[in-house]
Amino acid sequence: MNIINSLGLPKDVIYGCSTIKVVGRNEMFIQNFKYIIEYNDSIITVKVKEGIINVCGKGLMIENYNCDELKIKGYICEIKYC
Repeated sequence: MNIINSLGLPKDVIYGCSTIKVVGRNEMFIQNFKYIIEYNDSIITVKVKEGIINVCGKGLMIENYNCDELKIKGYICEIKYC
């Protein structure tokens, strides 16, 4: 553990943890996700290494999606981490 800390690298890089970035109420980025469980215009559910992320809102859509990052746009009302 001391070797890992001495490297000064972010924990998400070392452990493969997910990172979530929310920009206002209309944009969200999820990095290091596993797969999408549910997707419609009012809820998007994503499986991450640490659990499940539920994004609830209106007019939700996945604008960009690749193996590293997921970009959600729309009016975000609630983010629940289970």
